[in-house]
Amino acid sequence: MSGRSFIGIESDSNDGWVVVKRVGAQFRQCKFFKDSPADITRLLQFIRENCERPKIALRSTSHAALKLMNSISGIPAVEVVLISDVGLRAHRAWLPGLMAHPFMQRSANHAETLARCAERMI
Repeated sequence: MSGRSFIGIESDSNDGWVVVKRVGAQFRQCKFFKDSPADITRLLQFIRENCERPKIALRSTSHAALKLMNSISGIPAVEVVLISDVGLRAHRAWLPGLMAHPFMQRSANHAETLARCAERMI
């Protein structure tokens, strides 16, 4: 691992979570996890094993997002930022242009935007 990891987590239409990991200015990984106890455990393990000093942006859209934030908060050296829909729209105004990846789902593109927000937040 090299450098700090920035992660965006977005809910998916298939009852799950899309996780995008960025390190520095590079997009590194995009993974999908179901919203089940076993997959949430896998998501936490992914962050612990693959992310150095993770800073995570999570859109606060539901009770499930708050529950996920509570689980993530137990990871050592993690920072979690909750972003509302209004906050996300405000951040898009000052983020450098994000070209949507045609091969990625809409929720994955939103997760990447959240990762970029995490990267730019103090």
